[in-house]
Amino acid sequence: MVRTFVSEKELARTYGPDSGWETVKQYREAKRLSDEQSGLARAEIARRVNRPPSAIRGWLVEGKTPRVVQAIRTARDRGWVDIDSESEQFRALNQLVAWVYSGGGIQADHMTPYFSVDDPLTVSTLTHLLRWLDIPYRYRNPDEPDSGREIIPSDGGSLLGRVLSILGTPVGVKAIQDLDLPLYLFGVSEEHRRDFVRVHLLNRGNFADGKAGTNLHVPTEDFCHDLQALFDDVADGSATISDQQFLWISAATVRDLAGSTPIRSALATQLAHGTLQPPTDRAFASTYRRTNTPSGYGYLKLYQQVRDSESAPESASQYVSRGTIRNWRQGTKPYVQTGIETAHERKWLPAVDSSAIGLTALLAWVLASGTLRDTYYPVFRCPTDTHRARFDSIATTVGFPYDLLKRGSDQNTEARPSEFGSSLGRYLYALGATRGNDDFSDVLIPPYLFHHTAHAKCFVEIWWLHHRMEDDRSTISIPSRFGDLFPSVFEGLLTDTLNYAVERNGRQVYIPNLDVSVDEILDCLPDTSES
Repeated sequence: MVRTFVSEKELARTYGPDSGWETVKQYREAKRLSDEQSGLARAEIARRVNRPPSAIRGWLVEGKTPRVVQAIRTARDRGWVDIDSESEQFRALNQLVAWVYSGGGIQADHMTPYFSVDDPLTVSTLTHLLRWLDIPYRYRNPDEPDSGREIIPSDGGSLLGRVLSILGTPVGVKAIQDLDLPLYLFGVSEEHRRDFVRVHLLNRGNFADGKAGTNLHVPTEDFCHDLQALFDDVADGSATISDQQFLWISAATVRDLAGSTPIRSALATQLAHGTLQPPTDRAFASTYRRTNTPSGYGYLKLYQQVRDSESAPESASQYVSRGTIRNWRQGTKPYVQTGIETAHERKWLPAVDSSAIGLTALLAWVLASGTLRDTYYPVFRCPTDTHRARFDSIATTVGFPYDLLKRGSDQNTEARPSEFGSSLGRYLYALGATRGNDDFSDVLIPPYLFHHTAHAKCFVEIWWLHHRMEDDRSTISIPSRFGDLFPSVFEGLLTDTLNYAVERNGRQVYIPNLDVSVDEILDCLPDTSES
Protein backbone atom coordinates (compact mmCIF):
# COMPACT_ATOMS: atom_id res chain seq x y z
CA MET A 1 0.00 0.00 0.00
CA VAL A 2 1.31 3.45 -0.92
CA ARG A 3 1.55 5.72 2.15
CA THR A 4 1.74 9.46 1.59
CA PHE A 5 2.86 12.30 3.82
CA VAL A 6 2.79 16.13 3.80
CA SER A 7 -0.60 17.39 2.60
CA GLU A 8 -1.32 20.83 1.18
CA LYS A 9 -3.34 21.70 4.27
CA GLU A 10 -0.53 20.68 6.63
CA LEU A 11 1.96 22.79 4.70
CA ALA A 12 -0.40 25.79 4.63
CA ARG A 13 -0.88 25.63 8.38
CA THR A 14 2.85 26.19 8.93
CA TYR A 15 2.20 29.71 7.63
CA GLY A 16 -0.60 30.20 10.13
CA PRO A 17 -2.64 27.52 11.96
CA ASP A 18 -5.92 29.18 10.94
CA SER A 19 -5.13 31.72 8.25
CA GLY A 20 -2.75 29.71 6.07
CA TRP A 21 -5.20 27.20 4.59
CA GLU A 22 -7.98 29.80 4.54
CA THR A 23 -5.83 32.04 2.34
CA VAL A 24 -5.21 29.16 -0.07
CA LYS A 25 -8.93 28.45 -0.36
CA GLN A 26 -9.76 32.12 -0.85
CA TYR A 27 -7.12 32.58 -3.53
CA ARG A 28 -8.23 29.51 -5.45
CA GLU A 29 -11.89 30.49 -5.23
CA ALA A 30 -11.11 34.02 -6.45
CA LYS A 31 -9.20 32.63 -9.43
CA ARG A 32 -12.03 30.17 -10.18
CA LEU A 33 -14.70 32.87 -10.11
CA SER A 34 -12.61 35.13 -12.33
CA ASP A 35 -12.01 32.37 -14.86
CA GLU A 36 -15.55 31.00 -14.93
CA GLN A 37 -17.43 34.33 -14.64
CA SER A 38 -15.30 36.84 -16.49
CA GLY A 39 -17.89 39.61 -16.12
CA LEU A 40 -18.04 39.36 -12.34
CA ALA A 41 -16.80 42.55 -10.66
CA ARG A 42 -13.76 42.31 -8.44
CA ALA A 43 -15.74 43.83 -5.59
CA GLU A 44 -18.26 41.00 -5.83
CA ILE A 45 -15.46 38.43 -5.91
CA ALA A 46 -13.99 40.07 -2.81
CA ARG A 47 -17.37 39.85 -1.07
CA ARG A 48 -17.85 36.18 -1.96
CA VAL A 49 -14.40 35.05 -0.83
CA ASN A 50 -14.36 37.39 2.19
CA ARG A 51 -11.15 39.23 1.31
CA PRO A 52 -10.47 42.97 0.94
CA PRO A 53 -10.85 44.34 -2.62
CA SER A 54 -7.17 45.38 -2.55
CA ALA A 55 -6.13 41.76 -2.05
CA ILE A 56 -8.34 40.60 -4.93
CA ARG A 57 -6.88 43.29 -7.19
CA GLY A 58 -3.39 42.10 -6.30
CA TRP A 59 -4.26 38.49 -7.11
CA LEU A 60 -6.25 39.04 -10.32
CA VAL A 61 -4.77 42.20 -11.84
CA GLU A 62 -1.25 42.58 -10.53
CA GLY A 63 -0.35 38.90 -10.65
CA LYS A 64 0.54 38.64 -6.96
CA THR A 65 0.50 35.22 -5.32
CA PRO A 66 0.21 34.67 -1.57
CA ARG A 67 3.40 33.25 -0.08
CA VAL A 68 1.58 30.17 1.18
CA VAL A 69 0.15 29.42 -2.28
CA GLN A 70 3.57 29.78 -3.90
CA ALA A 71 5.04 27.46 -1.26
CA ILE A 72 2.50 24.76 -2.10
CA ARG A 73 3.29 25.12 -5.82
CA THR A 74 7.03 24.85 -5.21
CA ALA A 75 6.58 21.86 -2.92
CA ARG A 76 4.46 20.14 -5.57
CA ASP A 77 7.04 20.91 -8.25
CA ARG A 78 9.66 19.21 -6.08
CA GLY A 79 7.46 16.22 -5.31
CA TRP A 80 7.20 16.92 -1.58
CA VAL A 81 3.40 17.21 -1.32
CA ASP A 82 1.76 13.80 -0.83
CA ILE A 83 5.23 12.24 -1.02
CA ASP A 84 5.05 8.46 -0.84
CA SER A 85 7.17 6.36 1.47
CA GLU A 86 8.34 4.10 -1.37
CA SER A 87 10.41 6.83 -3.01
CA GLU A 88 14.10 7.63 -2.70
CA GLN A 89 13.05 11.21 -1.98
CA PHE A 90 11.18 10.07 1.15
CA ARG A 91 14.25 8.10 2.23
CA ALA A 92 16.17 11.37 2.06
CA LEU A 93 13.54 13.30 4.03
CA ASN A 94 13.45 10.62 6.72
CA GLN A 95 17.21 10.82 7.14
CA LEU A 96 17.18 14.62 7.25
CA VAL A 97 14.63 14.40 10.08
CA ALA A 98 17.02 12.10 11.94
CA TRP A 99 19.92 14.44 11.13
CA VAL A 100 18.16 17.35 12.82
CA TYR A 101 17.59 15.20 15.90
CA SER A 102 21.20 14.00 16.03
CA GLY A 103 23.24 16.84 14.57
CA GLY A 104 21.38 19.93 13.42
CA GLY A 105 18.30 22.02 13.95
CA ILE A 106 15.59 24.20 12.45
CA GLN A 107 15.80 27.89 13.24
CA ALA A 108 12.52 28.96 14.76
CA ASP A 109 12.46 32.48 13.31
CA HIS A 110 12.58 31.58 9.61
CA MET A 111 12.25 27.76 9.60
CA THR A 112 15.58 27.13 7.83
CA PRO A 113 17.26 23.84 8.76
CA TYR A 114 20.98 23.40 9.30
CA PHE A 115 22.94 20.16 9.39
CA SER A 116 26.21 19.59 11.22
CA VAL A 117 28.98 17.83 9.28
CA ASP A 118 32.22 16.75 10.93
CA ASP A 119 34.29 15.28 8.13
CA PRO A 120 34.31 14.52 4.37
CA LEU A 121 32.20 11.39 4.89
CA THR A 122 29.31 13.24 6.53
CA VAL A 123 29.59 16.02 3.94
CA SER A 124 29.33 13.40 1.19
CA THR A 125 26.36 11.67 2.83
CA LEU A 126 24.36 14.81 3.56
CA THR A 127 24.88 16.39 0.14
CA HIS A 128 23.82 13.11 -1.49
CA LEU A 129 20.52 13.32 0.42
CA LEU A 130 20.00 16.96 -0.58
CA ARG A 131 20.65 16.04 -4.22
CA TRP A 132 17.65 13.69 -4.22
CA LEU A 133 15.50 16.59 -2.99
CA ASP A 134 16.87 19.12 -5.52
CA ILE A 135 18.10 21.36 -2.71
CA PRO A 136 21.18 23.52 -3.36
CA TYR A 137 23.22 24.34 -0.29
CA ARG A 138 26.04 26.39 1.14
CA TYR A 139 28.77 25.42 3.56
CA ARG A 140 29.23 27.39 6.76
CA ASN A 141 32.55 26.89 8.50
CA PRO A 142 32.64 29.54 11.23
CA ASP A 143 35.90 31.21 12.14
CA GLU A 144 35.32 30.55 15.82
CA PRO A 145 37.26 27.39 16.75
CA ASP A 146 34.49 26.10 19.03
CA SER A 147 31.81 26.36 16.34
CA GLY A 148 30.84 23.41 14.21
CA ARG A 149 30.75 23.13 10.46
CA GLU A 150 27.29 23.19 8.94
CA ILE A 151 25.55 22.75 5.62
CA ILE A 152 22.56 25.02 5.08
CA PRO A 153 20.11 25.02 2.15
CA SER A 154 20.81 28.04 -0.04
CA ASP A 155 17.43 28.00 -1.78
CA GLY A 156 14.13 26.66 -0.53
CA GLY A 157 15.49 26.20 2.98
CA SER A 158 12.42 27.58 4.74
CA LEU A 159 10.16 25.34 2.69
CA LEU A 160 12.29 22.29 3.48
CA GLY A 161 12.22 23.20 7.17
CA ARG A 162 8.44 23.42 7.09
CA VAL A 163 8.18 20.00 5.43
CA LEU A 164 10.51 18.50 8.03
CA SER A 165 8.45 20.09 10.82
CA ILE A 166 5.26 18.54 9.41
CA LEU A 167 6.96 15.16 9.70
CA GLY A 168 7.59 15.89 13.39
CA THR A 169 11.07 17.40 13.42
CA PRO A 170 11.64 19.68 16.43
CA VAL A 171 11.89 23.41 15.69
CA GLY A 172 14.13 25.63 17.79
CA VAL A 173 16.47 24.61 20.62
CA LYS A 174 16.14 20.85 21.18
CA ALA A 175 17.68 20.83 24.66
CA ILE A 176 14.73 22.74 26.17
CA GLN A 177 12.02 20.67 24.46
CA ASP A 178 10.23 17.47 25.39
CA LEU A 179 11.45 15.48 22.41
CA ASP A 180 9.46 12.58 21.02
CA LEU A 181 10.10 10.31 18.08
CA PRO A 182 8.22 11.54 14.99
CA LEU A 183 4.91 9.71 14.70
CA TYR A 184 5.35 8.81 11.02
CA LEU A 185 8.11 6.36 12.00
CA PHE A 186 5.48 4.03 13.42
CA GLY A 187 3.66 3.81 10.08
CA VAL A 188 6.55 3.20 7.69
CA SER A 189 8.66 0.18 6.88
CA GLU A 190 11.39 -1.07 9.19
CA GLU A 191 14.13 0.04 6.80
CA HIS A 192 13.15 3.68 7.39
CA ARG A 193 13.38 3.15 11.15
CA ARG A 194 16.76 1.47 10.71
CA ASP A 195 17.93 4.45 8.67
CA PHE A 196 16.75 6.77 11.44
CA VAL A 197 19.01 5.12 14.01
CA ARG A 198 21.86 4.75 11.50
CA VAL A 199 21.96 8.54 11.21
CA HIS A 200 22.37 8.79 14.98
CA LEU A 201 25.26 6.32 14.86
CA LEU A 202 26.94 8.17 12.00
CA ASN A 203 26.65 11.57 13.69
CA ARG A 204 27.13 10.69 17.35
CA GLY A 205 28.95 7.34 17.42
CA ASN A 206 32.66 6.96 18.16
CA PHE A 207 34.24 4.08 16.26
CA ALA A 208 37.90 5.00 16.62
CA ASP A 209 40.51 2.25 16.99
CA GLY A 210 38.22 -0.33 15.42
CA LYS A 211 35.58 -0.20 18.14
CA ALA A 212 32.06 -1.26 17.19
CA GLY A 213 30.03 -0.56 20.34
CA THR A 214 29.53 3.10 21.15
CA ASN A 215 27.93 5.58 23.51
CA LEU A 216 25.45 8.11 22.12
CA HIS A 217 24.68 11.34 23.92
CA VAL A 218 20.97 12.12 23.59
CA PRO A 219 19.44 15.62 24.09
CA THR A 220 16.90 14.66 26.78
CA GLU A 221 16.44 11.78 29.21
CA ASP A 222 12.94 10.89 27.99
CA PHE A 223 14.11 10.83 24.38
CA CYS A 224 16.95 8.55 25.48
CA HIS A 225 14.35 5.95 26.48
CA ASP A 226 12.45 6.38 23.20
CA LEU A 227 15.61 5.95 21.15
CA GLN A 228 16.62 2.90 23.17
CA ALA A 229 13.29 1.25 22.37
CA LEU A 230 13.71 2.06 18.68
CA PHE A 231 17.20 0.52 18.53
CA ASP A 232 15.94 -2.61 20.30
CA ASP A 233 12.99 -2.83 17.89
CA VAL A 234 14.89 -2.61 14.61
CA ALA A 235 18.28 -4.25 15.19
CA ASP A 236 19.96 -7.27 16.76
CA GLY A 237 21.98 -6.83 19.92
CA SER A 238 20.98 -4.35 22.57
CA ALA A 239 20.80 -0.70 23.51
CA THR A 240 21.24 0.21 27.18
CA ILE A 241 20.87 3.46 29.04
CA SER A 242 24.29 3.70 30.67
CA ASP A 243 23.98 7.11 32.32
CA GLN A 244 21.72 10.11 32.27
CA GLN A 245 21.21 10.99 28.58
CA PHE A 246 23.79 8.43 27.42
CA LEU A 247 22.80 5.37 25.41
CA TRP A 248 25.19 2.44 24.98
CA ILE A 249 24.78 0.71 21.61
CA SER A 250 26.24 -2.80 21.60
CA ALA A 251 28.76 -3.97 19.00
CA ALA A 252 26.22 -6.51 17.74
CA THR A 253 23.67 -3.77 17.11
CA VAL A 254 26.16 -1.56 15.31
CA ARG A 255 27.38 -4.42 13.12
CA ASP A 256 23.80 -5.36 12.24
CA LEU A 257 23.01 -1.81 11.14
CA ALA A 258 26.29 -1.23 9.30
CA GLY A 259 26.45 -4.60 7.59
CA SER A 260 30.19 -4.32 6.96
CA THR A 261 33.39 -2.68 8.08
CA PRO A 262 34.76 -0.04 8.36
CA ILE A 263 31.69 0.90 10.39
CA ARG A 264 31.31 4.60 9.53
CA SER A 265 31.74 4.25 5.77
CA ALA A 266 29.36 1.26 5.81
CA LEU A 267 26.75 3.28 7.72
CA ALA A 268 27.12 6.19 5.29
CA THR A 269 26.80 3.90 2.27
CA GLN A 270 23.71 2.20 3.67
CA LEU A 271 22.15 5.59 4.38
CA ALA A 272 22.90 7.33 1.12
CA HIS A 273 22.35 4.38 -1.19
CA GLY A 274 20.08 1.94 0.66
CA THR A 275 22.60 -0.87 0.13
CA LEU A 276 26.31 -1.60 0.33
CA GLN A 277 26.35 -2.32 -3.42
CA PRO A 278 24.54 0.61 -5.06
CA PRO A 279 22.33 1.43 -6.70
CA THR A 280 19.07 -0.26 -5.75
CA ASP A 281 16.09 -0.88 -8.01
CA ARG A 282 14.25 1.73 -5.94
CA ALA A 283 16.89 4.40 -6.57
CA PHE A 284 16.87 3.68 -10.30
CA ALA A 285 13.05 3.66 -10.44
CA SER A 286 12.87 6.87 -8.41
CA THR A 287 14.40 8.76 -11.33
CA TYR A 288 10.97 8.34 -12.97
CA ARG A 289 7.88 10.27 -11.85
CA ARG A 290 9.96 12.32 -9.39
CA THR A 291 7.18 14.82 -8.71
CA ASN A 292 4.23 12.43 -8.89
CA THR A 293 2.33 10.28 -6.42
CA PRO A 294 3.09 7.46 -6.44
CA SER A 295 6.72 7.96 -7.36
CA GLY A 296 8.56 5.85 -9.89
CA TYR A 297 9.21 2.97 -7.53
CA GLY A 298 5.69 2.99 -6.10
CA TYR A 299 4.31 3.10 -9.63
CA LEU A 300 6.52 0.17 -10.61
CA LYS A 301 5.21 -1.88 -7.69
CA LEU A 302 1.60 -1.03 -8.60
CA TYR A 303 2.23 -2.18 -12.17
CA GLN A 304 3.79 -5.44 -10.98
CA GLN A 305 0.90 -6.08 -8.60
CA VAL A 306 -1.64 -5.52 -11.39
CA ARG A 307 0.36 -7.64 -13.83
CA ASP A 308 0.76 -10.54 -11.41
CA SER A 309 -2.76 -10.66 -9.93
CA GLU A 310 -6.19 -11.38 -11.33
CA SER A 311 -7.81 -8.41 -9.61
CA ALA A 312 -6.29 -4.96 -9.26
CA PRO A 313 -5.30 -4.06 -5.69
CA GLU A 314 -7.39 -1.35 -4.08
CA SER A 315 -4.41 1.02 -4.04
CA ALA A 316 -4.04 0.77 -7.84
CA SER A 317 -7.48 2.22 -8.59
CA GLN A 318 -6.68 5.23 -6.42
CA TYR A 319 -3.76 6.26 -8.64
CA VAL A 320 -4.24 4.53 -11.99
CA SER A 321 -7.20 4.72 -14.37
CA ARG A 322 -9.16 1.63 -15.38
CA GLY A 323 -7.91 2.09 -18.93
CA THR A 324 -4.29 2.01 -17.79
CA ILE A 325 -4.92 -1.11 -15.71
CA ARG A 326 -6.53 -2.76 -18.73
CA ASN A 327 -3.58 -1.82 -20.95
CA TRP A 328 -1.12 -3.20 -18.42
CA ARG A 329 -2.96 -6.51 -18.39
CA GLN A 330 -2.83 -6.56 -22.19
CA GLY A 331 0.96 -6.23 -22.19
CA THR A 332 1.67 -2.48 -22.13
CA LYS A 333 4.50 -1.55 -19.79
CA PRO A 334 5.15 1.78 -18.04
CA TYR A 335 8.46 3.48 -18.84
CA VAL A 336 9.86 2.63 -15.41
CA GLN A 337 9.33 -1.10 -16.00
CA THR A 338 11.04 -0.92 -19.39
CA GLY A 339 13.96 0.97 -17.85
CA ILE A 340 14.37 -1.52 -15.02
CA GLU A 341 14.30 -4.41 -17.50
CA THR A 342 16.99 -2.74 -19.61
CA ALA A 343 19.23 -2.20 -16.58
CA HIS A 344 18.84 -5.84 -15.54
CA GLU A 345 19.36 -7.17 -19.06
CA ARG A 346 22.58 -5.13 -19.38
CA LYS A 347 23.62 -6.60 -16.00
CA TRP A 348 23.86 -3.15 -14.44
CA LEU A 349 21.33 -4.01 -11.72
CA PRO A 350 22.96 -5.50 -9.83
CA ALA A 351 26.39 -4.80 -11.29
CA VAL A 352 29.31 -6.97 -10.24
CA ASP A 353 33.06 -7.18 -10.75
CA SER A 354 34.45 -5.27 -13.73
CA SER A 355 31.03 -3.98 -14.82
CA ALA A 356 30.53 -2.33 -11.45
CA ILE A 357 33.96 -0.71 -11.60
CA GLY A 358 33.31 0.36 -15.19
CA LEU A 359 30.07 2.07 -14.16
CA THR A 360 31.94 3.91 -11.41
CA ALA A 361 34.45 4.99 -14.09
CA LEU A 362 31.56 6.43 -16.12
CA LEU A 363 30.23 8.21 -13.03
CA ALA A 364 33.65 9.78 -12.48
CA TRP A 365 33.84 10.69 -16.17
CA VAL A 366 30.46 12.42 -16.31
CA LEU A 367 31.27 14.35 -13.13
CA ALA A 368 34.83 15.27 -14.16
CA SER A 369 34.28 16.14 -17.81
CA GLY A 370 30.81 15.38 -19.04
CA THR A 371 27.19 16.16 -18.45
CA LEU A 372 23.93 14.46 -17.63
CA ARG A 373 21.14 16.20 -19.49
CA ASP A 374 17.79 16.97 -17.94
CA THR A 375 16.47 13.87 -19.75
CA TYR A 376 19.21 11.78 -18.06
CA TYR A 377 21.04 11.34 -21.35
CA PRO A 378 24.82 11.29 -20.62
CA VAL A 379 27.54 12.96 -22.70
CA PHE A 380 31.24 12.21 -22.15
CA ARG A 381 34.01 14.56 -23.28
CA CYS A 382 36.92 12.75 -25.01
CA PRO A 383 39.48 15.38 -26.08
CA THR A 384 42.50 13.13 -26.85
CA ASP A 385 43.35 9.71 -28.26
CA THR A 386 44.15 8.55 -24.72
CA HIS A 387 40.71 9.58 -23.52
CA ARG A 388 38.99 7.96 -26.48
CA ALA A 389 40.87 4.68 -26.10
CA ARG A 390 40.12 4.55 -22.39
CA PHE A 391 36.45 5.36 -22.94
CA ASP A 392 36.17 2.61 -25.53
CA SER A 393 37.56 0.12 -23.01
CA ILE A 394 35.02 1.20 -20.38
CA ALA A 395 32.09 1.15 -22.82
CA THR A 396 33.04 -2.37 -23.93
CA THR A 397 33.22 -3.55 -20.32
CA VAL A 398 29.91 -1.95 -19.33
CA GLY A 399 28.21 -3.03 -22.55
CA PHE A 400 26.77 -0.13 -24.51
CA PRO A 401 27.39 1.19 -28.03
CA TYR A 402 28.27 4.84 -28.57
CA ASP A 403 29.07 7.39 -31.24
CA LEU A 404 31.92 9.89 -31.30
CA LEU A 405 30.89 13.40 -32.28
CA LYS A 406 33.60 15.92 -33.16
CA ARG A 407 32.42 19.48 -32.62
CA GLY A 408 34.98 21.48 -34.57
CA SER A 409 38.19 20.04 -33.12
CA ASP A 410 39.52 17.00 -31.28
CA GLN A 411 39.35 18.97 -28.04
CA ASN A 412 35.58 19.13 -28.41
CA THR A 413 35.02 15.46 -29.24
CA GLU A 414 32.19 13.82 -27.29
CA ALA A 415 31.13 10.21 -26.78
CA ARG A 416 27.37 9.70 -26.78
CA PRO A 417 25.51 6.42 -26.22
CA SER A 418 23.72 5.27 -29.37
CA GLU A 419 21.55 2.85 -27.35
CA PHE A 420 20.44 2.58 -23.72
CA GLY A 421 21.43 6.23 -23.10
CA SER A 422 18.53 7.15 -20.83
CA SER A 423 18.83 3.95 -18.79
CA LEU A 424 22.58 4.45 -18.42
CA GLY A 425 22.08 8.06 -17.35
CA ARG A 426 19.44 7.13 -14.79
CA TYR A 427 21.82 4.53 -13.40
CA LEU A 428 24.58 7.14 -13.10
CA TYR A 429 22.17 9.54 -11.41
CA ALA A 430 21.20 6.82 -8.92
CA LEU A 431 24.92 6.38 -8.18
CA GLY A 432 25.47 10.08 -7.56
CA ALA A 433 25.68 12.12 -10.78
CA THR A 434 23.88 15.45 -11.09
CA ARG A 435 21.76 16.58 -14.04
CA GLY A 436 22.21 19.68 -16.12
CA ASN A 437 19.34 21.52 -14.41
CA ASP A 438 20.36 20.58 -10.87
CA ASP A 439 21.12 23.83 -9.04
CA PHE A 440 24.24 22.70 -7.19
CA SER A 441 27.34 24.73 -6.53
CA ASP A 442 29.43 21.63 -5.88
CA VAL A 443 30.16 18.39 -7.67
CA LEU A 444 29.36 15.56 -5.29
CA ILE A 445 31.46 12.53 -4.34
CA PRO A 446 29.09 9.63 -3.51
CA PRO A 447 29.53 7.98 -0.08
CA TYR A 448 29.96 4.44 -1.46
CA LEU A 449 33.38 5.46 -2.78
CA PHE A 450 34.56 5.91 0.82
CA HIS A 451 33.67 2.29 1.52
CA HIS A 452 34.99 0.50 -1.58
CA THR A 453 38.67 1.10 -2.24
CA ALA A 454 38.65 -0.33 -5.78
CA HIS A 455 35.88 2.05 -6.76
CA ALA A 456 37.61 4.96 -5.02
CA LYS A 457 40.86 4.24 -6.86
CA CYS A 458 39.03 4.10 -10.18
CA PHE A 459 37.24 7.38 -9.44
CA VAL A 460 40.53 9.11 -8.58
CA GLU A 461 42.32 7.78 -11.64
CA ILE A 462 39.56 8.93 -14.00
CA TRP A 463 39.67 12.31 -12.32
CA TRP A 464 43.46 12.33 -12.80
CA LEU A 465 43.00 11.54 -16.49
CA HIS A 466 40.94 14.70 -16.96
CA HIS A 467 42.47 17.16 -14.50
CA ARG A 468 46.16 16.34 -14.00
CA MET A 469 48.65 19.18 -14.34
CA GLU A 470 50.45 19.15 -17.67
CA ASP A 471 53.85 19.80 -16.10
CA ASP A 472 53.39 17.64 -12.99
CA ARG A 473 51.54 14.38 -13.41
CA SER A 474 51.34 13.85 -9.64
CA THR A 475 49.18 16.94 -9.17
CA ILE A 476 45.45 17.20 -9.84
CA SER A 477 44.09 20.70 -10.32
CA ILE A 478 40.43 21.04 -9.40
CA PRO A 479 38.65 23.74 -11.45
CA SER A 480 36.60 26.29 -9.52
CA ARG A 481 33.40 25.14 -11.25
CA PHE A 482 33.40 22.07 -9.00
CA GLY A 483 32.65 24.22 -5.97
CA ASP A 484 34.19 24.95 -2.60
CA LEU A 485 33.51 21.61 -0.92
CA PHE A 486 34.97 19.29 -3.54
CA PRO A 487 38.72 19.77 -2.81
CA SER A 488 38.45 18.86 0.89
CA VAL A 489 36.11 15.91 0.26
CA PHE A 490 38.37 14.69 -2.55
CA GLU A 491 41.35 14.97 -0.21
CA GLY A 492 39.45 12.95 2.39
CA LEU A 493 38.77 10.21 -0.15
CA LEU A 494 42.48 10.06 -0.98
CA THR A 495 43.71 9.99 2.61
CA ASP A 496 40.97 8.13 4.49
CA THR A 497 40.03 5.50 1.93
CA LEU A 498 43.14 5.08 -0.24
CA ASN A 499 45.75 5.96 2.41
CA TYR A 500 47.59 8.27 0.03
CA ALA A 501 49.94 10.89 1.38
CA VAL A 502 48.49 14.13 0.07
CA GLU A 503 49.56 17.75 0.02
CA ARG A 504 46.79 20.18 -0.86
CA ASN A 505 47.28 23.82 -1.69
CA GLY A 506 43.89 25.35 -2.32
CA ARG A 507 42.48 23.61 -5.39
CA GLN A 508 45.68 21.72 -6.26
CA VAL A 509 46.17 18.24 -4.81
CA TYR A 510 49.64 16.73 -4.95
CA ILE A 511 49.70 12.91 -4.69
CA PRO A 512 53.30 11.69 -4.81
CA ASN A 513 52.39 7.99 -4.71
CA LEU A 514 49.71 8.05 -7.41
CA ASP A 515 51.01 5.31 -9.70
CA VAL A 516 49.60 6.25 -13.10
CA SER A 517 51.64 6.67 -16.26
CA VAL A 518 50.62 9.39 -18.67
CA ASP A 519 52.08 7.29 -21.47
CA GLU A 520 49.78 4.38 -20.80
CA ILE A 521 46.06 4.06 -21.36
CA LEU A 522 44.52 4.32 -17.95
CA ASP A 523 43.11 1.04 -16.77
CA CYS A 524 41.06 1.08 -13.59
CA LEU A 525 39.48 -2.34 -13.91
CA PRO A 526 41.54 -4.22 -11.30
CA ASP A 527 40.72 -7.32 -9.33
CA THR A 528 37.50 -6.35 -7.56
CA SER A 529 37.29 -9.11 -4.99
CA GLU A 530 37.58 -6.52 -2.18
CA SER A 531 34.61 -4.51 -3.41
